Amino acid sequence: MKQVLKWVSCLGIGILLGLGLGYPLYRCPDTKEAYELHPAKDGYVNKIGEIVIPAPYEDKRYFSQGLAQVQLKGKTGYIDLRGSLAVPAKFDDGGPFGEGLAPVKLNGKFGYVDGSGNWVIEPRFSLARSFSNGLAEVQEGDLWGFIDHLGHVVIPPTFRESRCFSEGLAPVVTSSDRWGYIDRTGRIVIEAKYTEAFPFSNGKALIQVLHDRQWIDWTGKRVE
Repeated sequence: MKQVLKWVSCLGIGILLGLGLGYPLYRCPDTKEAYELHPAKDGYVNKIGEIVIPAPYEDKRYFSQGLAQVQLKGKTGYIDLRGSLAVPAKFDDGGPFGEGLAPVKLNGKFGYVDGSGNWVIEPRFSLARSFSNGLAEVQEGDLWGFIDHLGHVVIPPTFRESRCFSEGLAPVVTSSDRWGYIDRTGRIVIEAKYTEAFPFSNGKALIQVLHDRQWIDWTGKRVE
């Protein structure tokens, strides 16, 4: 089967879906920066392989909202489009910026910093992911929920796994061990019956039932 790639934008998190493969391919972050700048050994290269941002860091991730996660002496920070450190490399781990904030880990807990590295949401989560549609996935214990930009819990952590909100819905794994979709209140709006489920893009989402992959609309109805 011919491989077809589809980009599903999820603000702070981008997902590149490889249809025709046995699994989806993930790629972070979203926005056109992810297409135009690619991390390489000595920095970031453009589409034809030219180094446009020298960045001799130990580890480099894709740009999101003008900032890219890098590692220096084992610590995580963020560089700008000139290759300069905009957020000091002082964190233990991190994720891409989304809606002006990035999840970072310090002393075993995740919180969120702004583009200058200032704490906006103090570290208190086991894991945390980027903001999308005004909400971010956070893990407390073994369960996932969602917070707003102030760190307030909007959807309590009751799900075994989750993915980002897109077009008002988010895929989650319920106690049934199946994926379904919730709205911004945490209400299940598409029944949890899928083996896999991914964020919506342009009114459609990719789901999987056993080995059968298909697209559904906002009501859960199968579409082409």
